This record gives sequence, structure tokens and C-alpha cells, in this order.
Amino acid sequence: KKEFDTTIIFSISMGVGCYGFVYLAIDVSSHISPIIIGAQLSVPFGLILSKFFLGELISFKNLLLIILSFVGIVIVSYDPSFGEEIIELIFVIFMAFFYSVANILSRFLKNIDTSDQIGWHSLA
Repeated sequence: KKEFDTTIIFSISMGVGCYGFVYLAIDVSSHISPIIIGAQLSVPFGLILSKFFLGELISFKNLLLIILSFVGIVIVSYDPSFGEEIIELIFVIFMAFFYSVANILSRFLKNIDTSDQIGWHSLA
């Protein structure tokens, strides 16, 4: 029962949250490069979420690196015209968040066959 619930949440997070928001971002965007760079936010989000889902400790060094990664994303993806497309940035942030959630949840799906995961993921 618990694995099935986790599978459903994983599928919704990946199928609806991740893919839905990335396609919305692409639809409203005139530049693809900030989307690609913004997708890298899944790494710091994953570290932050591991604290809550897995109880992992975030050291001061990791916290500093998380902050630097957010600052780095802003610096690298800065484009004056990008400020006009703030909704794209919001969609990319949501996509990275849901991708991180799905990655964390996949750790709990060790006993579920990969083809079953893909089936539920595709259905969502």
C-alpha cells in the first residue's frame, strides 16, 4: 500500500509537475538557455528536500554550496530580456522542484519494477 502511494506521488510529481512545467516554460519562453540552466536547480532542491524526506544532515559546507548554486544560476542565466519573462523562471523553478521530489521518492521505489514505474509515470 505504501509503495503504491509513493508510486502515485512519484508519477504525479514527474509526469505532471516536472514535464508539465517544463513544457509550460518552453511555451512562454523566447529563450531556451535559461530553461536549461534553471533545470540545474534540481540539484540544490534535492539536497534541501533530502533533509525533510530522508532526514539527512546538511553541513555548513553544503549549505554554503546550495546558496552559491542559486547565486550562480542567477549570474549565469542573467539576460536583460529575461526579466520580461518572469513566468518562465517560475515555471522552471517549479519543474526543478518537482524533479527533485521525484528523484527523492524514487529511492523508496526499490521493490517496484522499472517498467511499472514508467507505466504509472506515463499515465500521470
